[in-house]
Amino acid sequence: MTSPHAPRIVVIGAGIAGLAAGAALAHAGVPVTVLEAHIYPGGCAATFRYQGHWYDAGATLVAGLAPRGPLQLLGRAAGIEAWPARLCDPTMVVHLEDGMVVPRYADERRWETYCTLFPGSLPFWSWQEKTARLLWDFALRLPELRPRSFGSFRDLVAAGAQWFVAARPSPAIVLDLWRPLARHLPDDPVFRRFIDAQLLIAAQGLAAEIFALYGAAALDLPNTGVAELAGGTGTIARLLVEAIQRHGGSVHFRQEVDAIERTRTGWRLRTRQGSVLESSHLVANLTPWGLARLWPEAPHWLRSRTARPPRGWGAFMLYLSLDSSAIPPGTPIHQQILASGQLGEGRSVFLSLSPEWDSRRAPAGRRVATMSTHTRYEHWWQLAHADRAAYEAEVARYTERMVETAARALPWLPGAIRAVLPSTPLAFQRFARRPWGWVGGFPQRHPFVGWPTEIVPGLYLVGDSVFPGQSIPATALAGLRVARRILRALGAELLLAPQEPRVQAPVGEGEPVMAHH
Repeated sequence: MTSPHAPRIVVIGAGIAGLAAGAALAHAGVPVTVLEAHIYPGGCAATFRYQGHWYDAGATLVAGLAPRGPLQLLGRAAGIEAWPARLCDPTMVVHLEDGMVVPRYADERRWETYCTLFPGSLPFWSWQEKTARLLWDFALRLPELRPRSFGSFRDLVAAGAQWFVAARPSPAIVLDLWRPLARHLPDDPVFRRFIDAQLLIAAQGLAAEIFALYGAAALDLPNTGVAELAGGTGTIARLLVEAIQRHGGSVHFRQEVDAIERTRTGWRLRTRQGSVLESSHLVANLTPWGLARLWPEAPHWLRSRTARPPRGWGAFMLYLSLDSSAIPPGTPIHQQILASGQLGEGRSVFLSLSPEWDSRRAPAGRRVATMSTHTRYEHWWQLAHADRAAYEAEVARYTERMVETAARALPWLPGAIRAVLPSTPLAFQRFARRPWGWVGGFPQRHPFVGWPTEIVPGLYLVGDSVFPGQSIPATALAGLRVARRILRALGAELLLAPQEPRVQAPVGEGEPVMAHH
């Protein structure tokens, strides 16, 4: 435990990474204040209420709940005793444009699936799983890949040495830091299409672009414990908020930070609502571009690197209210559906249903679904600024295209829809405070694509812009890494509960995420 006179730490943003850092610090006895602009915690992994329905805003696939997985480490560090969830298998089902259906199983059935659907792919999957275990083992040691202080460099060297001794990786792994995952794929165009589709949602790029080591780990998410959360994805954020409060910290909603400045003893923050706070260490659960907007005196290198918008994707979303009687029993929760043509822009969609057993997510007789497709955010901003009528027409066109794509594999879907709420990248800037609506982090083209965690002494960046990148488990690890770094600066360590949280959800017991005021 830290000293009772430990300085207060302020976290900007109640996304998963910021809450992970705050909860771990609070559990270790450090006074923590989290400031969130919105009324819901979770950022892009929030669950929001609209007309009696609870929709997952962005991230819908929760992984990392297997024993010794990233979210289990988070639970131990935050003092969480149970996750209200059920592990699901298959974790998702992928529908290719030729009609092939590929279930992603986490148990031994996956090998039979690979043999049956993609003969000759077993050597790839053996390499992939072995390589993924190596990277996850390394990431769970919470290393900083781009150290900017002696302490971070020391931690990286220690983590690397411990990992090398324990994992004994092949020297070939060095090549996989730089060569694309496509170099490992068999010469099967259908299989390559399947892998490209999976990588787009897990690494923001295709097999010819994503470096092999990261691609192997991204493809492994179905094996890390995918679960259905009672109340939706935002339940993770809600439990982290409760953990912070239970251990003496505070989380303030509708408090949007609009300026930060360095002081002799740390940092001063101002919110649009007129609050002023002082902090010895500052954790920014923001993108680098969001951080630069708040910090007029940011160093030149940061302002230079954020002078242009980021490379990457936005998301076009559909939030659906469905007639539950029209959904075939046993329909998998997560489905990826492809149409012909370039991936994204409505020709590849990811659909997540609320579980049958979670009846509180929607009014009686309804279930909710979130559908997403990758889209170039620049397109939507140009339309919105140039021609609002054309923007609205494009929203309608994308809505129709996404439903048509999904109906290729789910013919019952159009008839089940009772209400549709579309959303473009503009909404992600408005509600999640993501500049330009850029989501998902950087396409993982090389190991150092992410930003350094420690921007300057005492200011830490967390989220999907730093290693290990996108996904709920990855951003949770980014938050834990910063918590450990701050604790070590205070002469302490992460306080880990002896037992991992239980994974359990009573039948029929959904617990919607409630708004915090």
